Amino acid sequence: MFAEEKERESKRTRQIGFGDDLLAGRVLSEHWLLKIERLIDGSAFEWPLGSLYSHTGRPSHPPLVMFKMLLLEQWFNLSDAEVEAQTRVRIDFLCFLGLTLTDPVPDETARVRFRQRLIRL
Repeated sequence: MFAEEKERESKRTRQIGFGDDLLAGRVLSEHWLLKIERLIDGSAFEWPLGSLYSHTGRPSHPPLVMFKMLLLEQWFNLSDAEVEAQTRVRIDFLCFLGLTLTDPVPDETARVRFRQRLIRL
């Protein structure tokens, strides 16, 4: 139960931890994923992607993070399970997704459901 509460709190506060601050300088600003991240206007995706979820019950993973994970799958030719594993260990993936070291990484099932909702949109 404690882990679930911590996960929900992390999604709400989006606090940067000490480790995140140290890792931020490890990826050069010229990295192509960070260049793309700077070009993506997340607000343009808020309404269409946000409408995929009801806003009752347990908070979902941010829709923009889910969408970006689908992009990573395509760009790096990764499966749902592989993109999850890579996101856990690759700093450039975390930076592109806007996740901190303490944020939960969406699992394979969540991405499959997100993809199905996206197709119906």
